Amino acid sequence: IVPATQLVPTKTPTLLMMPSPIMSLTFSPAPVLTSTPVPTPVSTFTPTPTPVSVLNQSSTPTPSPGPTSTPIQQQAQCQEGQVDINKAPKEELIKIKHIGDVRADELITLRPFSSVDDLERVKGIGGPGSKTLTDIKEQGIACVE
Repeated sequence: IVPATQLVPTKTPTLLMMPSPIMSLTFSPAPVLTSTPVPTPVSTFTPTPTPVSVLNQSSTPTPSPGPTSTPIQQQAQCQEGQVDINKAPKEELIKIKHIGDVRADELITLRPFSSVDDLERVKGIGGPGSKTLTDIKEQGIACVE
C-alpha cells in the first residue's frame, strides 16, 4: 500500500475524458406535419338485379308454428258464482272448502296469488300431495282474475 503523500498524479484515462452520449444530446423542434385531404373516389357501381328462382311454390301458405299448448291451470276470468281469491272479502273466502276464519285472514295477508295453485303458500293448504289444495281445485269455486 502506498501512502497518499507518495502518490503521483497521473493522466486521466481517456475513457473518462470522452463526452457522454447523454451530454451530447441536442434538441431540435419536431417537424410540423400538414396533411392535404385526398379526395375519395366516388363509386359508380350499379348492382344488376339477379333473378331468384322460387322453389316449392304452392298456392297454400305454410302455417307458421304457433305457441305450444300448455295445460290451463286456471280460468282466464272468474265466472259467476266463483270467488276471486285476490279480491274477495273474508265472508266470501270462507265459502271455499277448507278455508275458515284463520286461513281466510292469512290468505288476505299473502295476496296477490298468481293462480289457485299458488294457495299452497297458505299454511295447511300446500305441501307435497296436499289433499286440501286438490279439494279446493275440485270444488271449482276459487279463481284468480
